[in-house]
Amino acid sequence: MSSHRRQYHIEVSNRHSVSKWHWQWQWQWQQCYLVPPSTTMPSNMPEELEMEGIDHALERLNQRRWWIWSVFILASSPGLFNAYHIMVSLFFASIPPYWCRIPQLVDTHWTNDQIRNISSPTGLTGSSCSMISWNYTYLATMDYKSALQFVASHPKPSESPCTQFMYDEEVPYSSTVSQWDLVCDNLPKKSNIQSSIAIGKFVGGFLFGFIADKYGRKSSFVLASLTYIIMGPLAAFSPSYWLFIVARFFLGIAGSGCYESAYTILTEVASKDRRAVLGCVYNMSYPIGYMTLSLIALVFPTWRSLQMAISLPMLLLCIHCWFLPESPRWLLTQGRQIEAWAVIKNVDKSVVPPLSEDITNVQREEGPFVPLHKRIFDGFRKLFGLFSTAELCRRICICYLTWFIAALSYYVLALNADNFSSNRY
Repeated sequence: MSSHRRQYHIEVSNRHSVSKWHWQWQWQWQQCYLVPPSTTMPSNMPEELEMEGIDHALERLNQRRWWIWSVFILASSPGLFNAYHIMVSLFFASIPPYWCRIPQLVDTHWTNDQIRNISSPTGLTGSSCSMISWNYTYLATMDYKSALQFVASHPKPSESPCTQFMYDEEVPYSSTVSQWDLVCDNLPKKSNIQSSIAIGKFVGGFLFGFIADKYGRKSSFVLASLTYIIMGPLAAFSPSYWLFIVARFFLGIAGSGCYESAYTILTEVASKDRRAVLGCVYNMSYPIGYMTLSLIALVFPTWRSLQMAISLPMLLLCIHCWFLPESPRWLLTQGRQIEAWAVIKNVDKSVVPPLSEDITNVQREEGPFVPLHKRIFDGFRKLFGLFSTAELCRRICICYLTWFIAALSYYVLALNADNFSSNRY
């Protein structure tokens, strides 16, 4: 948006006035802020008073239920996609019955059961990683009944490992296992499908935690959403196994970014009396995602169509990026008071920011340069500061323990569905 200068006269709460300031419109993250030209004037107002004013304004905003619940929906709904991509491997990484593919017999147009009965050491029961070393070129010259009589009248030869596989599937290549033969010697590669997204979530927790603190909660959310939107379809159309694994890794990173950034925004704009409730209800999107994923998997039987079905709705994250506000508390900690109050005034026009002649800066002066190793050391020092008292240690350990138990319950039951006799849907 083109900027143009205008002069405003602002009446403040202490009846003093600020005049002859030239202000300009600035378009930032799809929100129109009224900000002054770039200044780095230091603020003389104590930070506690600034935060107290923001707290009071947010308390007023929380009285507008439609606003706080709209922020809640925008912040929590991306958890659906998080659940989809974590648990979808249960459906598109399942192992169907398999046996060795015999090209000579496939060309004879025998049925799969006939080929399996002749070549597999286990017959029609169970899967097999080896085949009986008959002379299949000779057997291909016979019909099935003659070939069956031949193998019954001759001693069984030795077994040899499979070089190609066939699968008992209603739709060919309906799973990633049949797509890339992730069985027998390649079976460990199947676990990478889930491990990649888990490692991505671990990396994303650190990466987007830094981005959210350095560049803003909304900036972190927008970047994670763009990663989601790009990597979802890329995983669906991956021509190779390793490209698919890389896409899953970035989906895990994006999942952590969306979850942590949106959760932080919600808790920082919620009032004290709503914060605990909203923080607990926030995680309802996970079980809702688990339940709806089963319905989606019933409609889309192949892994590529299923991946696209859970990826296309992520385009709705563009709406979240547009309407989800930046955290006024974070803006205030960065010395961007004008933008912090602009977020609030976008909702409540009656709010009067407690501005004075000393509170006109949008960016605090940067301190002296700090070497990288000192910044890293300072970061670890702050991290271990969480365990500085016995009370903090108890609370943190309780939080970690309850999170561990809840996550373990979800993953053990869901990811081991193939080991149960019940229907995986």
